[in-house]
Amino acid sequence: MKKVNLKKLIKSMSFRDKAKLVLADAGWSIPGGESQLLTSSEKNAILQDCKDKGEIDELHRIGKLSVVMYLTVLETQNIFNRLQYTIVNLNFLLYLMGSGELEEFTINDGNKQPLIALQHAFLDVFDAYKHLYAKLFSLNFIKRKANDIDLLSEKDQKITNEASDEISSFEENAFLYMLGIYKSYMDAGDFSAENVSESKFLELIENYKKSLVFTEDEQTEAIKKLSYMRDLLS
Repeated sequence: MKKVNLKKLIKSMSFRDKAKLVLADAGWSIPGGESQLLTSSEKNAILQDCKDKGEIDELHRIGKLSVVMYLTVLETQNIFNRLQYTIVNLNFLLYLMGSGELEEFTINDGNKQPLIALQHAFLDVFDAYKHLYAKLFSLNFIKRKANDIDLLSEKDQKITNEASDEISSFEENAFLYMLGIYKSYMDAGDFSAENVSESKFLELIENYKKSLVFTEDEQTEAIKKLSYMRDLLS
């Protein structure tokens, strides 16, 4: 098969295609220089063409964004793992309650409320959900700032897809029914809202779907956390 002379094609390539080649080369490079997508002369030709066309600063910006994207994907993976752990923990508590090994309520000094350990478990799940949502929002924000040039490797894309699927299917989790049960108990007078230790758990009982909404204030806060890369976002 005849090898494509990339150096001859570079001058007619779009900036987007040149940037994708440089990013792919960075991902393929192995210490020692044995395995690279581009040869040194091909990479130098791309860089020179970008310099000649006034694109080199933008190429450097995209390169830095790709590092930020990679680090954000790592954070996303960690939070995704955390969400899965909190869900397993919550389901285990519900299993113990269903088997009679744990009571549904905590009673102290005659004051009755949903099992405190379960309150904490629910809050952990929803906190992890929100943090994961925030990271996915940040990833999409970075992608837009890269002018939709794909900065994700195949492996990283798989991670973000799995995390997105977890967010999309969250309301299918069976454990959410327990919030409705506690709501019915409270409405029936089995326990008083004033006795619930965790006010945020009370909010989940009242309307957990409200807690799933990623508000404008939360979007602004997520962007603020990317302030260290302000010079890359222009």
